[in-house]
Amino acid sequence: MQTSLIEKWLNFDLMRRVRANHALEHATFHVLAEKGARQAMMGYSDAGGFWVAGDIPEELLAECAKEALARLQGGEEKLAIHEGCGTNLTVSGTIVGGLVWLGMLGAGSGFRRKLERLPLAILLGTAGLAAAQALGPKIQQQITTLPGAPNLRLVGIRRYKVGDWVFQRVSTCRVGE
Repeated sequence: MQTSLIEKWLNFDLMRRVRANHALEHATFHVLAEKGARQAMMGYSDAGGFWVAGDIPEELLAECAKEALARLQGGEEKLAIHEGCGTNLTVSGTIVGGLVWLGMLGAGSGFRRKLERLPLAILLGTAGLAAAQALGPKIQQQITTLPGAPNLRLVGIRRYKVGDWVFQRVSTCRVGE
């Protein structure tokens, strides 16, 4: 059986590392929430780990990242999926935008014709949003995260403060590096 270009791309070493760190980022946010962290925070993953923007105590972040990694590698793959992920927003924006555009095709340049098409565009956009809510987590699971975070090891955490903003870098590497 031939491997598709998408499968090759998803299994490229660099992408596997980004996807594993993305899973760990989400799992860490879930564990932080379980432990009562209610601060506003966001994350960004790359091949060397992930960033957390938000004033989380460094010790709590370290504890939660360690627990999250152990739980992911222990089979709790659902922790890799997060409702606040940018993947969900991107999927929603793409589907809704595309369907609204489709609904407005042929409306011409007149305001009245566009206004007449508005109910169709709203209906299509709403249907697209409903579909995207189910599709976003599936895309996280299959494409943007690597749920088991295989061969991943925590290296450390560094805290940076820029004015009122707090950023923390959670660094990872593959086992054996």
